[in-house]
Amino acid sequence: MSKERVFYLDFIRAFATVVIVLCHFNALFIYNCNNPQSAVITLYVGNIYIGAFGVSLFLIITGVAMMYVYGEKEKIDLKHFYKRRFVTIYPTFWVCYFLIFLLNFYENKGLPDIPKKNIVFSVIGLDGYLSNFGIRTFYYVGEWFLGFILLIYIIIPFIIFLAKRKVWVLIAATAVLYVFSLIFFKDKSYVGLLITTRLPEIVFGMIFIKYIKNVKWYFALGAFIIIVLNHLIKPSFIDQNIQVTYIGILSFVVLVFLSKYLSNFFTRNLCSVICKYSYSCFIIHHYIISRFATTFDLQSITPFYSWLLFMFCGVMVIVASFLLYQINDKVMLLFSKNKA
Repeated sequence: MSKERVFYLDFIRAFATVVIVLCHFNALFIYNCNNPQSAVITLYVGNIYIGAFGVSLFLIITGVAMMYVYGEKEKIDLKHFYKRRFVTIYPTFWVCYFLIFLLNFYENKGLPDIPKKNIVFSVIGLDGYLSNFGIRTFYYVGEWFLGFILLIYIIIPFIIFLAKRKVWVLIAATAVLYVFSLIFFKDKSYVGLLITTRLPEIVFGMIFIKYIKNVKWYFALGAFIIIVLNHLIKPSFIDQNIQVTYIGILSFVVLVFLSKYLSNFFTRNLCSVICKYSYSCFIIHHYIISRFATTFDLQSITPFYSWLLFMFCGVMVIVASFLLYQINDKVMLLFSKNKA
């Protein structure tokens, strides 16, 4: 029997999905050209990059969701756990990757000059993650976050066990690993990609759903004030990775509080629909945005046309996410029939 849906989980997941799409659209104005004034809405939240903001929210709700589903179980059936993660992640990724791989092969009249053996990184979904560390891969769809969350899933049953039975040991170990990563990892541009650096967000999510559950108005107000002050002051003396951690956690607190007042028939259904297609969106949106947006002269585009382009890309992402979801459904149905 499935557990009752928690609205703030759907609300924050839907919100974070939109944030990540916005991030990758706006990233074009930073990395493809020097035209940040044409970015839509904002590039930063609380003085952290909007992409880091969205990832932080996703990590926290991952911790919340894992603890919500498995926190009351006496023992996690590891076979069932990993099978469920496999079915949730890989079929959609493989279907999408196969289609885009063939399209790129046709358009480029061949494959890029990358060792063919490295295709294995795409098969296991680690291509985007490993490409950040200088490894040449056939990375077309998905994000570095896909590989990261796959690695997290390997150890998350153990984290859940500690959160239920040895929570203070978990908190202490998380803090030690976090500080160690920030101090001793020399290449600071990659620190945010390390599991040890992102554990506080996941662990906070688990602790929140198990031991805190609700947010009082004064906590939400305090969190909001700190976010605003951090945005205005821009404390350069605080490591950016530390800012990502506490701004992400404080933003989660504010959003949980707001969700209580935004819970109605319309928002519940809207968030439910977005969540239904969120993974398909996550897999395909970056490719769609790059495909369409880069056909424009982003260097000279005006803010007005940037907004129009963002809306167009948004519609294309919605259509592509829906189609990918439907194609994956048909493939899975066909597979299950053949198996039967």
